[in-house]
Amino acid sequence: MTGTATRIAAATASLLLAACGGGGGGSGGAAADNRYEPLRGSTAGTDSALGGVAVRWDGPGDVVSLASVDGFSISRVTGMLERSTGRVALTMSAGDESSELVDGDGFDAVDVLRDDGSDGGSDDGSDGGSDDGANGGSGGGAVVSRPDVEFTPRTYQYVMPYRWEYSFGSVPVRSARVARGVFGVVTMDDDVPSGEGSGTAYYSGTAAGRAVVVSSVGGGSVETAYNLNTGTSLIIADFESGTVSATLGNFEVENAESRLPAQGVSFGAITAEMTIDGNRFSGTDVVVENGALLGGDRQGGAEGAFFGFDMADSHPDEVGGVAVVRGTAGHVGVVFLAD
Repeated sequence: MTGTATRIAAATASLLLAACGGGGGGSGGAAADNRYEPLRGSTAGTDSALGGVAVRWDGPGDVVSLASVDGFSISRVTGMLERSTGRVALTMSAGDESSELVDGDGFDAVDVLRDDGSDGGSDDGSDGGSDDGANGGSGGGAVVSRPDVEFTPRTYQYVMPYRWEYSFGSVPVRSARVARGVFGVVTMDDDVPSGEGSGTAYYSGTAAGRAVVVSSVGGGSVETAYNLNTGTSLIIADFESGTVSATLGNFEVENAESRLPAQGVSFGAITAEMTIDGNRFSGTDVVVENGALLGGDRQGGAEGAFFGFDMADSHPDEVGGVAVVRGTAGHVGVVFLAD
């Protein structure tokens, strides 16, 4: 840990990402702290506050489309894990749209959470209770499961990537939605270093996402969706200056429909500069190295959170988040985790 922030140029991102190992925030040397039990498999310690972020890179249903006005948008996740029962309660919200999930006995054997109506409403919304999607909310039938984008296998103690399926709108007219992101046991605000001498932490990990690009064919245009698989992430948290820098790259790009490698298509590194606020960080300075693929008027957003705590190094143990860039000819959304 040092007291000076390091900025990583996009031109050197690939070399640095390939060279970086477990990262300064690695979980291997973390000392025991019963306030920070692992996300899964522990009934010890105190109940855990949960948090995270998600990106919905599709419109209604699970169709990637540049025309969707609400696609590639970022949502914030909050919740609570009751250690004694395993009960998980999560809320994902963005603007006036939200989804709630309560699973009374927590994760199953394959890390799936299903809204079971244990908050007093029905799990299908038929009783008009809290899960009926009224007033712009939703919940009934929501399912959180392992992601369907391909991350490089890696073990994290406090955070996990996920796919969240839910519905939105009032009964009986509801639209299917799918979001991808990260959530986990968030670091307590007071445990996030700040101020003079608080130093810098380095985290390395994984990233994956999706993009949609419009290209001209004949006299018309064609939208092509791509999966960005098995990427890498390098996250630098400069606690003294209150900033986080992210470099996401080395993606294997495939055609999302054919699942074949997309020859000649590369988005390059995606970089983001964010500001720390409590146990979260966010910003709008997001750049795609080969941004010309996305057309003009490119606008970005990135948000993430700190997870767990490394007592040996006195800083958060893991990080995770999402980054999005939208242009006139394409959008890209990426989920990242690092330790």
